[in-house]
Parts: sequence; C-alpha cells; structure tokens
Amino acid sequence: PRNHRDWNSISDEQLRPLLGSLNGGARLHGRALAATYDFSRYRRLLDVGGGGGGLAIGACEVCVDLTAVVAELPRVARIGRELVAAAETSSRIQIMGHDIATSPMEELFDTAVL
Repeated sequence: PRNHRDWNSISDEQLRPLLGSLNGGARLHGRALAATYDFSRYRRLLDVGGGGGGLAIGACEVCVDLTAVVAELPRVARIGRELVAAAETSSRIQIMGHDIATSPMEELFDTAVL
C-alpha cells in the first residue's frame, strides 16, 4: 500500500467515516469482480482484510446464492459489522474479527479475495 495505516491508532471517530467512504468504491468493485469472473458458481467467498464489507456486499448483490465472510482485524470488524448491517445483503455476509496474518481460517471457502 502506498499509505500505510496503523489501524490500531485510528480512533473509532476517524475509522467509521474512513471505512464508510471506502465502502462505496469497494461495493462497485465487488459487483464488477463477481460479474467479470462469474462468481455464480461459488457459494462461499472469503474477503481477507475487507474493511467495511463493501466488496462482499457488491459480490452478493450480483450473485444471489453467494454468502461471504469478511476476515478483518477485530477492531475494524466491529465497525464493519455496523456498515454491513445497513446493506440489503447483510443476512448473507458475516464480518469476523480475525487476524489472518497470525492464524489461518479454519473454515473452507470456494473462492477468496485479498
């Protein structure tokens, strides 16, 4: 990344609008990715470091049978859950507080994005 952010030093008051502003573009990218690569054959998507869940929201909008897990740092995941809750696809998206750099995911997924 061009600008490294220390996600642990950003206050919740700064983090919430930052994640919210990133979600719009991430949602568009999720829609485009799912349409371009035909995610319709997948059922479970893992989004590693997916912030506020925007990419997962977009992908689930395109693929009605897709469910997604966003693996995000626990502090970021807490705020990401708030953002996903407002999406129409929220029932198919789980944001999990998990640092994938320190331990692997135990679940299995059909596809993953990073």
